Amino acid sequence: MARFRVVVVRDPEQPPYDEPDADSVVQAATVHAAAVLVLRSIGGGFAETIDVYALASPSRRRVRYMYCNLFAGEFTYDVCSS
Repeated sequence: MARFRVVVVRDPEQPPYDEPDADSVVQAATVHAAAVLVLRSIGGGFAETIDVYALASPSRRRVRYMYCNLFAGEFTYDVCSS
């Protein structure tokens, strides 16, 4: 299992503007699993962005999921970029 830093922002236009809804370090098998784990830990629902950083990678590669939903155990998103 790898370690990831996961930053979740539900709505960047709502105060506090500069604070993420979650900023956690987790162990997960994949980047996708890390995103789901942290979104689930804050109750699921909608998130505008989820940034996942691989901590073991020297470049700290980032994967960004945009317009995410976690409802009834199903994780969906509109855009994924790295």
